Amino acid sequence: MQAVSLAEVAQCRQITTIGMAPPVYGPLSAQGITYARNRIMADAAEAGATHVVFTPVEPGALVTEITATAWACPN
Repeated sequence: MQAVSLAEVAQCRQITTIGMAPPVYGPLSAQGITYARNRIMADAAEAGATHVVFTPVEPGALVTEITATAWACPN
């Protein structure tokens, strides 16, 4: 599973959109974001995706949801 930019999946088939709220905030927000991104990548792989494109997050903003599109790309 790879996290890539939207340009890198131009020849791929979109499978689904996945979202998740980070499980923790405040001083542990970085760990919560990492957990959510890893969980989204695992869910995308289970759905048959080979790549994910995460929706950009504004640096320093409070992140209440992580979203990504899952893609199946040819080898």
